Amino acid sequence: MGCLCSILYSKLRQRASLRNKNNRTAPGIDNIIHQWEVALIIRSPYCSYEAGELDQQGRKIAEVYFNIPGSHIIYRCEDVIGLIVGMETDTIKSPSCIAAEMNSVYSLLNLEERTCYYTDIAIALHQCLLGDDASARNILNQLSQNILQHKTNRIKLDYLTGCLYGLVACIAAFALICALPTLSDWTVPYIFLAGAGGGFFSAAVGLHKISIDLNTSRRYYQINGMIRIFIAVISAWIGFLAIKADVIFGMFNTKSEGILLVAVLAGFSETFAYNILMNLESRQQSSGQNEDKTTTGDAEKTPRV
Repeated sequence: MGCLCSILYSKLRQRASLRNKNNRTAPGIDNIIHQWEVALIIRSPYCSYEAGELDQQGRKIAEVYFNIPGSHIIYRCEDVIGLIVGMETDTIKSPSCIAAEMNSVYSLLNLEERTCYYTDIAIALHQCLLGDDASARNILNQLSQNILQHKTNRIKLDYLTGCLYGLVACIAAFALICALPTLSDWTVPYIFLAGAGGGFFSAAVGLHKISIDLNTSRRYYQINGMIRIFIAVISAWIGFLAIKADVIFGMFNTKSEGILLVAVLAGFSETFAYNILMNLESRQQSSGQNEDKTTTGDAEKTPRV
């Protein structure tokens, strides 16, 4: 009886050992699963996967990237990448050697964006498993640059979209004002519209100069673009007042074409109205100093009794 129990105990230990051997994770994989949110990466007897089947975790396989018989399988489920390394494969390198580059890529992506780049990530994992660390790192580094460029372009487009919203709002306001039956002078509405057009043109031309912070909300840049158009409208109004006050009379004539040109320039240049106001302030200060000197000189010339 004791001999039979010993044999049964030995068989159970062998089965437990075999089960653990079949399901043990590859070296250095545990941290990668946690950091990259990759599907379970395990060593197991080689099995062939096809799209539409379920993997060992019960996930439906959407696409198989690499299926190397007797070596490894890299596939994609709905929102994760799966990697299975064959038990008998001892020459496979751990993906931990590209952990820094992989972390850099995943830090730039949210869960919804990752599926667009899973093919490049799978290629990098495949090259790493084959021992070509340099190619894997180059792929991931290039992928990081592409993601950064894509995000930067998207934010710039958000800024320009905000400018477009501001321009559309100005056009709508122009249409409403023109519909007023009591409107007799069309100069002011055209000034506002010209300033808004100049501001949008300036934003489109100078789009490459915008400073981008990827940690800032995209809505912030849209609102900033709308504010840019409203500033352009205010600048155009200041330029119009400057013409009426003969401050910049020498630069343009007072015909409608010249006034509209000033409005467009004021909207195009963010510093146009600012420079006009600063010039007026400087003139006022100089005039005040000259009046003080004249008053002081007259007092000195007055004879004492």
